[in-house]
Amino acid sequence: MNNSARRIMKITGVLVLSMFFLPISCTDLDEDTFGVVTPETFFRNESEAVTGLVPVYASLRSFYDERNIRGISEVTSDEIVVPARPGWGWEDGGLWLRLAEHNWTPQHSSITGTYNNLFSAIARANSFLYNLDNSDAVFDSKEQLIAETRFLRAFFYANLVDLYGNVPIVTQPLTNTDELPSNDGASNRKQVAQFVVDELNEVIPLLPTQQIGENFGRATKGAAQMLLARMYLNANIYFETGSFSDADLQKVVALTTEVIDSGVYSLMDNYLDIFNPAYELDNPEAIFVTRYSNVGGAGNNINQLSLNVHPSFKNTNPWGGFVVTADLVNSYLEDDARFDVIVVDTLKDDDGNVVTTGNVISGEVEPVVHNRDLTDINRTGFFDGARLLKWPEDPNISAGSAGNDFIIIRFTEAYTMRAEAYLRTGNETNALTDINAVRARAFEAEEPLVSLDLDLLLEELGKEFLFEAHRRTDLIRFGKWNDPWQFKLENDPIRKLFPIPQVELDANPNLTQNPGY
Repeated sequence: MNNSARRIMKITGVLVLSMFFLPISCTDLDEDTFGVVTPETFFRNESEAVTGLVPVYASLRSFYDERNIRGISEVTSDEIVVPARPGWGWEDGGLWLRLAEHNWTPQHSSITGTYNNLFSAIARANSFLYNLDNSDAVFDSKEQLIAETRFLRAFFYANLVDLYGNVPIVTQPLTNTDELPSNDGASNRKQVAQFVVDELNEVIPLLPTQQIGENFGRATKGAAQMLLARMYLNANIYFETGSFSDADLQKVVALTTEVIDSGVYSLMDNYLDIFNPAYELDNPEAIFVTRYSNVGGAGNNINQLSLNVHPSFKNTNPWGGFVVTADLVNSYLEDDARFDVIVVDTLKDDDGNVVTTGNVISGEVEPVVHNRDLTDINRTGFFDGARLLKWPEDPNISAGSAGNDFIIIRFTEAYTMRAEAYLRTGNETNALTDINAVRARAFEAEEPLVSLDLDLLLEELGKEFLFEAHRRTDLIRFGKWNDPWQFKLENDPIRKLFPIPQVELDANPNLTQNPGY
């Protein structure tokens, strides 16, 4: 097979191998194994096609738990750390420490799991598109459903190009193991990035302006424009040019301005309301959302990850693992409303009483004091470290399964991306206007910035998007990824990409490991 053919595999049929060979179900979204569908037995009408698309959207749920995109994007950054607590847990064979210290290997389970989940989602998208393309059914929304699926597939690939870089492009189900996909000797990151850009440019005019009601959060024109703006903002990384292009940055300005001026979205007045489940189906800031459910297996465990206990929790039993770093905690102004998502120092209830609970390590009932300064992530006290409560408890949580949705792309990012593009092209005035528009709701008495540089902008992004799976990408784009910070030494630039999982290299001789691993 020649190189160009390997770059974009177009092979039809059933799915047979590894991460690509996962057929989809038209019924239970929470099954691990999905029933096979064919054009002869499925997609006879619009209803069946819509049902067939649901598992592709359901793939999004797996990306934002602690061991997938969110975990490997945040725990590898300067914002979040998961210290080991001997006598309680979170040692996990050194899984979290290797991420924090940037000492991961191609065998790391979270790096492998994230890669496989993304390609499983691509397999679902390809299978859906193949079945719909080969269906004789005619209905009004057919073109839109195809566009939504192509957007989702582009989103999956955008994550792969960001995290792993050199990955095979597969656009249809594979038929046999003789045609295993290639990543062109680990040299095709630019081609993958271009595939994402081309797909997004093609589907933008085909997507609806809004999705409302139970369709809220599905792919829209605005979502595709925002994802495309992300691609252009990070183009120097994804296309390996080594420098920012004014042409790419002007595209960021144009795309985000169109989203801002569309009238579809607006900034919420209260920062904390963005994450409140009470506003989920009419959140004016939500552009692209992964929907969770109280039904077992489809829930969100986000509030179990960090805290040990909290007086606002009625039915959540948290696990006490993830900690916000002292450097980030200490960077907030005390009157910054965004600081309210961090639980630090002595925990008190609404009446001012100190909260006490059992310390599993000591065996005693003690006041809950989250000391912000950690000294040893290999051995940390039960309560030590600042904690995170950004998403309020879902009042309908059931058996640990919460329905808190996760906003993958929110309207604030249109302002922050445009501000960064302005700043990088020398327009500090417009950049300040955009950043101050975002900051205004965080302070009762507005405290606008009077000057802005890249370091201050990066600090603002950390506060605004804490634990929303942005930080790793931001640090790389701002040239800070290799810098030392607490618990991490200065590291090799190869760590800007995760390795191709070893299990995939063993299964596919046409894959080549990323350089340096």
